[in-house]
Amino acid sequence: MNKALPSPNDDVTCAMFSADHCTVAFGTSSGRIHVVAVTKDWQDVNSLRRETLISAHQKPVLACAFSPGDSYRFARLSMRLFRGHRAPIKALAYSVCGRFLVSGGLDDLIIVWDATNERMVHCMTQHNAMIESIGFSHCNNLMVVWGKDCHLSTFHFQLLVKCPEMELSSTKAIIDQLLISTVQTSRNGIFLKSGFADRNRLIAIAR
Repeated sequence: MNKALPSPNDDVTCAMFSADHCTVAFGTSSGRIHVVAVTKDWQDVNSLRRETLISAHQKPVLACAFSPGDSYRFARLSMRLFRGHRAPIKALAYSVCGRFLVSGGLDDLIIVWDATNERMVHCMTQHNAMIESIGFSHCNNLMVVWGKDCHLSTFHFQLLVKCPEMELSSTKAIIDQLLISTVQTSRNGIFLKSGFADRNRLIAIAR
């Protein structure tokens, strides 16, 4: 087996492509993060080449993220440590400018960090269940958060103030059948995509 991949007994728990789609990082149940170079022949497992292996965690890695423009590289020797969550982190996202990192956890918290100095900028407690997914509009002025409480919340990121008029709540039928697992915004900032973890594998697009 190619050494770029984890062992058969080490389950992949999360994965993320870099902005240029040339690198993929994935976390595993053993607490390791593999950073792999992807070539045009990525469908051939033997063509994958591991760039970095990070063994910094003692428990499964549930989320990983690339900073815009690769301003923070996995290969650097220095490691930044952000403290503030009381339970495992489930979702991560960098702001478009790359300065801020937003994390969501099983403790229902959404924390905005200054990635340059590990400082907590804002801690939001609007959700009543663990955070599943975090996304930014490409103009960097809106942040979208989805939680297991089946609420999709939109925040004015520049002000770090919630916009009540833009909060969406799923109907009971959707709560029972369609739990959103991820959200993304379109580049023009008009549409919002969401993926549902149901047997029909639905993708919803909202305007």
